[in-house]
Amino acid sequence: MHILLQYEDGSLATVAYLSNGSRAYSSERIEVTADNKLGALTDFKQLECAQGLGVRRSRLWLSSDKGHPRQIREFLAALRSGGGQPIDTASYFSSAAVAIAAAMQPRRRADDVDTILGGG
Repeated sequence: MHILLQYEDGSLATVAYLSNGSRAYSSERIEVTADNKLGALTDFKQLECAQGLGVRRSRLWLSSDKGHPRQIREFLAALRSGGGQPIDTASYFSSAAVAIAAAMQPRRRADDVDTILGGG
């Protein structure tokens, strides 16, 4: 799935969710470009910054922990203690609503997101 968002100032954002790539290549990549500069984060472990003709690469000594084990621990602890839901499920529903709306209406503008979520 590809989503193209256009903001009021004319800037663009592209989100691509692909499940048919090679397992030999990184599974997550974020790229940001502006003003003849580029930043690319690969699997949350390697950062590349480029400006003009120069490129700087850094290895980030972070684990690619996505928080799943901690979420499960906190959920089980809340069940045991009778506490409230430790995970903000509203954010999950908001993300899903935006993704579904974008998939069903691929020409939707980024500034319409509040309308999708009932905020505007």
